[in-house]
Amino acid sequence: MSTIIKCSSLKIAENVCLAETNYFLRRTKMFVKTKGLILFFIIFLLSASFLCAADYDIVVDCNDAEGTLNKFWLESVGSTHMGMVNYSNYHEQDSPIPLNLRNAYKIAANELGFKRVRGHGILMDDVGIYTEVDGNVVYVWDKYDELMDFIVNECGMSPVVELGYMPTALAEHDWDTLFWYHACKGIPKDWDKWYDLIYEVVKHSIERYGASEIEKWYWEVWNEPNLEGFWSGSQDEYFKLYDYAVEGALEAFWDMSNDIAPDKLKIGGPAVDGSVNDPVEDDDSIPWIVDFVNHCKTGENYFTHETGTRHDFISYHHYPDNTTKVGDGSHYAIRHEAVLAAIDADTSASSGDYEYLITETGSSYQVFGGNYGALISHDSAQSASFVVQALHNLLDNG
Repeated sequence: MSTIIKCSSLKIAENVCLAETNYFLRRTKMFVKTKGLILFFIIFLLSASFLCAADYDIVVDCNDAEGTLNKFWLESVGSTHMGMVNYSNYHEQDSPIPLNLRNAYKIAANELGFKRVRGHGILMDDVGIYTEVDGNVVYVWDKYDELMDFIVNECGMSPVVELGYMPTALAEHDWDTLFWYHACKGIPKDWDKWYDLIYEVVKHSIERYGASEIEKWYWEVWNEPNLEGFWSGSQDEYFKLYDYAVEGALEAFWDMSNDIAPDKLKIGGPAVDGSVNDPVEDDDSIPWIVDFVNHCKTGENYFTHETGTRHDFISYHHYPDNTTKVGDGSHYAIRHEAVLAAIDADTSASSGDYEYLITETGSSYQVFGGNYGALISHDSAQSASFVVQALHNLLDNG
């Protein structure tokens, strides 16, 4: 049996991307997974036009199967600041901000079949889990539950929980913020309270959503701590932040072990940024990954004072306009091979021991593109073709 697909010139880009990517390009990010390599792609809605040309037919022989397509990109979508999902954060209940973002989540889940979502700021003040009154810690779950209930119950997705940024009441310097939503990038003023916060978040999540759901969740400690713009502390202070977070999460799993086994916890990092150089041997984030693995394998755990810290996955970010491979999707495989080689050469670990998550990526780290300046946005044929090329490259490289 053959199928004929009718194409007109003005629909070339849309039809190709519908066939190639299941039309997942919708002002969001995507999380893709292939043989241990997971990526989050920043994806945006196609709005490209092409020059006129003659209509044409594409004939597909549906009886000539090549095999099963690995739709690894469906592992998760990504989001921006997650507090924007909550209606309770806006005075107008019909505010277009949460409405638009909720619609995007639902499209990703219901129409496109994405399984998870990742975003920033789950511990921030506008989600409002942590505050202090007269020096006493107070936990409030209303907005966290509003957000997670929407993701889990209304969308049918699971979160990749980025454990950040710092609640201002817990921060050593509450003025040390970034972005319009005032994400606090400072270290905690009390490390034990940071441990307690992670314990309470994980325990509350298990109690509310149950073992079968929590087993799907990933817990990623912080976002781009190798950049001063996102983490005010040192590398060692990040390792301390990581150790305390891991032990807090583990303690919650142990306390709930009648409901969920501690080995079901999936926690990791270091979520370093994608500012890479060519050649990849000069990539200044790869040494960070190596130091992280060495700390977790053979370093002293800042909380337990024993050797080693649990790390179930290794995460990093990648954007092609940080390299000379602008718009070249082949660079993903090149850089990932460099990460694996560095782990094998410079740590006591084997690169095959881990799951790898590229938890941010896309055609550019800049909102308006960046490959050729701010005039080219993510809403472009260039970004669409880049995503398709990257997917093909990842499929071709296993």
